Amino acid sequence: MNGSTVGVIIPVFNGEHFLAEAIDSVLAQDHHPIEIVVVDDGSTDRSAEVAASFEQVVLLRRANEGPSAARNAGVDRSTATFITFLDADDRMTPGRLTAQLQHLRGHPEVGCVLMHQELVLEPGMSVPGWVRPFTEPDELVTGLMVSAMMRRETFLDVGGFDPSYRLCEDFDLLFRLREAGVEMEFLPAVGVLRRIHAGNASHQIGAVREAMVRAVRERVERMRMTPTRSAR
Repeated sequence: MNGSTVGVIIPVFNGEHFLAEAIDSVLAQDHHPIEIVVVDDGSTDRSAEVAASFEQVVLLRRANEGPSAARNAGVDRSTATFITFLDADDRMTPGRLTAQLQHLRGHPEVGCVLMHQELVLEPGMSVPGWVRPFTEPDELVTGLMVSAMMRRETFLDVGGFDPSYRLCEDFDLLFRLREAGVEMEFLPAVGVLRRIHAGNASHQIGAVREAMVRAVRERVERMRMTPTRSAR
């Protein structure tokens, strides 16, 4: 994988039904070479077998520790300069990697680039109340980081995902990026097709709300401890 530019990290937990589509959407990108690191987070289904069937994929198998720890492990395995993430039940839109990479290369002051998400409803599903479109990079939207590409050093400088979060880890990471003064920009195009199905962990409304409150509370505490830092 030496010399690759973009690393795509895909955590999976019992996602055998959708994983191949996610990987295919990365392989269909017009930017190459790409590192694809699939991190099997203790699946009990055929997720690991699906990932291993792609010769272009590096597969890491781990005990279940949640998506944050899985993504961090994928970044550790990757050698890429630019990092992006994809959930195992989502798909990238064509041209996403090229658009984001060109923007980051052309704007060295920018640490993270975000894009739109488009919801894909499985039969019988409706749009969850916690999901809404976003038009600005500082609007807080669950799942925001599935549309992001960032410089590797940016991700590492803020400590990556907090593995103690199993839900709303995106909120926590976004908060810490903003607190660190990372410049984030928004490309007004769809970068990820986000599948809404019965197995989405974020349907756990009570747990999602609790995790969001925790992320906000911890952010307030950090700001209290560092009052001179701008919260942009």
